[in-house]
Amino acid sequence: MLWLFLSVAYGLDCFDHAFTDCEEDNTRTAIFYPNGKCNSTEEIPKPITNISCAVNCPAGTFLDVNLTSYAPICATCPANTYSIGGGERFSGDEKDWIDYYLSFSTYCWTMGYYNWELNSNCSPWSSLDGNKISSGSANEDTWFESSLVYHAFLVKNGTVKFTYRKDISMHNNSTNGQFHVYIDDNQAYRDNDISQIGWKTVTLDLTPGLHNIAFTYDKYSTNEENQAEIKYFEIRGIQNASHFCSPCPSGFSNPGSDECDVCGMNTYYSTNASEKCSPCPDGFYSLPGSTSWSDCRQRKECTANDYSWKFSSCINGSRSKVYSWNCPMICNNNTLVLPDDENGIPCETCNAGYYHKIMNQDTLETECEPCPTGTSMTETQAENQCVDCQAGFYAPKVLNFTHWSTIPAEFENHCIPSNSNKCSLSSGWEARGTHISSGDSADFNSNIVLVRRVTITENDAYVSFNFSMKNVISYETRLLFFIDGILKGSYHQNSEGFYNYSFPLTKGIKSLKWDYRHYSVGISDPKDECKIYSIEITGSKEGGAPTCVQCPAGHISVANSDECTPCPAGTTSDDSHISCVECPKGTFSDLPGQSCTACPEYSIVNQNHTACIISDYLILKNGTYYISPLTGIQGMNEGNQSHYCNDESMKLYCHDTFYGPVMANEDYFYLSVVNPSNFSLPTYSNYDFMRKGYAFGIINKSQIPYIENDPTQPSAECVKDYSMAVVNVGSRLTSIQETPTGFVISYGAGSKCKAGLNKRFISQINFICDKTESEGWPVFQGQIDCVYAFRWKTIRACKICTSAMMIEKRSYCDNGKRTVQLYESPDCVVANGTSYKSWEEKCSVNEDLIQTWQVIVGLIFLGVLVIVSIVLCLCFCKFKRKYTKLIEYRIDDKPQIKEIELAQSE
Repeated sequence: MLWLFLSVAYGLDCFDHAFTDCEEDNTRTAIFYPNGKCNSTEEIPKPITNISCAVNCPAGTFLDVNLTSYAPICATCPANTYSIGGGERFSGDEKDWIDYYLSFSTYCWTMGYYNWELNSNCSPWSSLDGNKISSGSANEDTWFESSLVYHAFLVKNGTVKFTYRKDISMHNNSTNGQFHVYIDDNQAYRDNDISQIGWKTVTLDLTPGLHNIAFTYDKYSTNEENQAEIKYFEIRGIQNASHFCSPCPSGFSNPGSDECDVCGMNTYYSTNASEKCSPCPDGFYSLPGSTSWSDCRQRKECTANDYSWKFSSCINGSRSKVYSWNCPMICNNNTLVLPDDENGIPCETCNAGYYHKIMNQDTLETECEPCPTGTSMTETQAENQCVDCQAGFYAPKVLNFTHWSTIPAEFENHCIPSNSNKCSLSSGWEARGTHISSGDSADFNSNIVLVRRVTITENDAYVSFNFSMKNVISYETRLLFFIDGILKGSYHQNSEGFYNYSFPLTKGIKSLKWDYRHYSVGISDPKDECKIYSIEITGSKEGGAPTCVQCPAGHISVANSDECTPCPAGTTSDDSHISCVECPKGTFSDLPGQSCTACPEYSIVNQNHTACIISDYLILKNGTYYISPLTGIQGMNEGNQSHYCNDESMKLYCHDTFYGPVMANEDYFYLSVVNPSNFSLPTYSNYDFMRKGYAFGIINKSQIPYIENDPTQPSAECVKDYSMAVVNVGSRLTSIQETPTGFVISYGAGSKCKAGLNKRFISQINFICDKTESEGWPVFQGQIDCVYAFRWKTIRACKICTSAMMIEKRSYCDNGKRTVQLYESPDCVVANGTSYKSWEEKCSVNEDLIQTWQVIVGLIFLGVLVIVSIVLCLCFCKFKRKYTKLIEYRIDDKPQIKEIELAQSE
């Protein structure tokens, strides 16, 4: 391969020369060839051989040859060119990343059931627009890692320099989206900073030798848009010298430069001027990086949209309204002047929860500050004194932003361009007094980003904001709103109305982002603008309290509190919410801060009112069951192993109060019989907070949502099986129902279930009476969505026999006596330890004979025969009488009279 360059030294203008590759003896040859500038008969110089390949030329120079001494030299790069001293530079400003990324190796991994899987259900780094390279994506609900690897052999000390940005969000109170750089598998750089979302440039040192440089981005893949991007990559030291100087793609450079400069605002690069950057003519402006006079644009006449106002500080009850031009100023103000400042304007009324705090006693300067913790202020109260909250109440704080003299420091405010490191016309959202504005002259194809991170500690929290948009022509221009990197709203409004949206916030660290995408494809001079007037965030420890609120049930507080303290499990708050008291009789609370609720029918409350249990006997509507051998509950004390588990053969199948493992396809379970306790298997990760429970499962992770404490996160400790996790499938007794064959116990309030929105796991155990099974063993029956069903055949599901349910058996009468014995019916058992009852009674043989079934059947047959005989006799007599009268009628001389008499007699 030949490296070509233009020889400009030592008067040899007719020929160019090129270097061959280095030979085995570490030398190379310079070969000359005509460049077409001179007479074709000019003799071509002979090649220069034995040029050392070890000649090091610094950045800003290139390798050349002295045609007098035939020695290699380092020549200075001329003006408006640059060199990096032997290396490569990839930039979207100079060449398309679609071509560049072929110089890299790309990989992606997703977490499978047992390990990381290469290029499975994911896409690696790639370039879509040519301006940058992005980290790729993966299917939702999986860990994802993408690597961009550059293989380099350095012949001298060098560096790697790159410009990148990354998205990072909070997911389940952990950062999601980390950027790493590994050099030879050693971490050289890491960025998990949640406060930095703009472009950042980093330089790392490299030593001579072979190196693998890997850019890695890892995250838990959800429906959020998180990704990392690289738009500039430079490596120095892979050659001893640059073989040519590259022309500046835009801007200029001085001789001997290793990079190019660009002209600033309202100037452009000129090759003919004495100064490299020439100013645009009067009435014109240009953006930074302009390279010619044609980049100067004519200024339009200024309008009222080109200036804004802000309020000054509040001094002794009044303030001023100060006007200023929007920056940068790109309009012509020949005909429009700024309005005069307005003085003596009364100070603003603070928002609810805020008061006028004196910041300077000498000038009486005040600012709206949040009320102190445990106090509140409504809009109708005095503005210099916040009201204390009494015991039993608390002051929930609200972050309220409606006055925009400045953008508060707690907000991150950026303008992120698509093609350069820095926006030219904007630094982000601009404070305009009553609102913040994206600006109507922001850089083309830029994102105006506002980020606020807040820790939510209350339930029922929300964020709301009010905004407007105007002059929106391009469909790509829109306001996007994200919570933790997940898109919640996309707004494209082309009318200047006011729009208000509100979104719920769950507990934890939340990242709220407003992203105005100023995209103007095919539009020469867009004037679109987005204004945000107010932002309100509730449920955090920041801001001020607009009112004092009584603590909810199960919580208490002292005076001047900004939060309520949850009462321990088994207790609740008194009526004044000042102290915790034991749950009333027959009720329980199994978590701190809960209201006390009644146990399901047929169950009782344990001694400390934290759970529902069953005593030794389960008394249902149609029967009583002796289940103490299965529960392990002794009196009112739960948490002990059952008598069944004390058997030597059962010790391998009992885990504390649980029976298991109960196999169910790939999963397996541990079940208790209404005896809750803690559960732990150290070789598996826990799905969530492991509260006490009645049933637990070792379940495949594909059936559950995102795992907060998942050990499969990068760099976390390994466990036995990545694919499984310990899941609570029943932390609360929900019902006991009697069935024709026994009873069903149901547990609810388990861990979150992926099969349905806001659903939790449920377990049901169907206990079936079976005297042949003794204590029996649970068997998995099936699963429907989030419900696991089990069948347990056991003698303990058979009712305790009552007298009416027993079967009496009598012996034969012997010497005037016989024995009466009671036996179990098929559907019941005698009480534990109770023997079958028997007694003797007097009898006689005749009585026994009469009571035999043969005698009873004979008597019944005889009775039926007598009844039939009587009926037949009656029928015979009736028909005989009729027959006699008929004979008399035939022999009578007066048939008519006889007929009448016969009819009357009938």
